[in-house]
Amino acid sequence: MSLNPGIKLISLDPEKIPALQQAVPGLEAVTIEPLTFDEYQTEPVYTVAAITSVICHKDLSEELVYQITKAIYENAETFSKYYSENDGVIQSNPLAGVDPNFPVHPGALKFYKEIGLIGE
Repeated sequence: MSLNPGIKLISLDPEKIPALQQAVPGLEAVTIEPLTFDEYQTEPVYTVAAITSVICHKDLSEELVYQITKAIYENAETFSKYYSENDGVIQSNPLAGVDPNFPVHPGALKFYKEIGLIGE
């Protein structure tokens, strides 16, 4: 951002974020910490972000999707090498941003239940 003088991040009203999330499934509340983009960003910025999800065909085998889900989960820290985002959401809340009406593949559910991230 420092290459484009005059650009300034502005916060959303934190009290309005839940209504926005309800209106647009898939958004997560995020805080961009001060000095993340440049020295002029001196205050935290409250906003929303779309969480990247892996979507697969329902006909994929349970074992294949289980193994893919497990590999992503177990290698979450590696992803931070390729982008500057915190990888904690992969391990702490892997279904963040997923519309609750959207089906989760049985292979992914099996893995999440196995590690105790979601209940039976």
